[in-house]
Amino acid sequence: MTLRRYAACTVALTSTGNTIQLLPAGEFRAQDGRPNDVDAWTLDATSAAALIEASTGAGKFLIDYEHQSLNAQANGQPAPAAGWFKTLEWREGEGLYATDVEWTDKARQMIQSGEYRYISPVISYDKATGAVTRLVSAALTNSPAIDGMEEVTALTLVNEADPVAALRRYMAKQVDPAALRIADQVEALVAATREALAQLKAQSAAARQAQTQVSALTRQMQAARIDAVIDSALDEARLLPAQAEAARRLAETDIEALTAVLNRPAIVPALLGMQSDGIKRPAAHRGATLTREDMHMCSLTGRKPEEFAALKRRFEAEDTGTPD
Repeated sequence: MTLRRYAACTVALTSTGNTIQLLPAGEFRAQDGRPNDVDAWTLDATSAAALIEASTGAGKFLIDYEHQSLNAQANGQPAPAAGWFKTLEWREGEGLYATDVEWTDKARQMIQSGEYRYISPVISYDKATGAVTRLVSAALTNSPAIDGMEEVTALTLVNEADPVAALRRYMAKQVDPAALRIADQVEALVAATREALAQLKAQSAAARQAQTQVSALTRQMQAARIDAVIDSALDEARLLPAQAEAARRLAETDIEALTAVLNRPAIVPALLGMQSDGIKRPAAHRGATLTREDMHMCSLTGRKPEEFAALKRRFEAEDTGTPD
């Protein structure tokens, strides 16, 4: 598996025309000692040919100012284009060139006036060999210095696995003894931030779990309350069995509304004593079975069960053609 790193390199601008040098030929390094993971960055005819082939059809490459397109998300500043290019050309002994640069008017004026002097391409390179494998973008900058060309600088970015370790390596090479103290402070701050983020993540997970449990318990309590309201209404003949499902749907959206609908006058004790899943009635009422619905009609019409049973026997007799 090929591992890669990214670097930004700076090359002196020698022309404001549409051809600019992007990278030198051969081996090159930054004056601050980078790269740290390979002996040097390298570009030759073979690797340049592969890079150019990989770039064919990839669209235009951006030239911005000071690599702001890489930093825009972090600093929130705009990242205007200074120019665009598409065509790459390898020149043996010299390096890689862009030959069709389209500068913006502003960028052209800034180059001509000397406000910007260097072009800084961002490259991807093989961690094992240092070979340049891909061109990412480029930028106008005023920070020179790479060995092996007119002037170049290289800046490792983005793919460093441990940026704190990279900072410590960089600070260790500085003359100022305060450099390592700064690295220590940054490392401590990063460690504290990571610990705080881990604690927040754990607290957030616990809060989500608690909320899930509360929601489940709330649903269980609501379901139990609905069952109690409907069962009570059925037992007291304030609700017909055929109406139970509709009552449950109403309760699931607004149980207070169902309670208000079922808030009817209490049924007489004698009527309550005659309800069961089967038919339960006094001996005097035999011959006319009173169902739960019959009891409900007694409650609604104000008739006594005996009167309703008598009416029922009369209607049954009339339906069959036999005398009561």
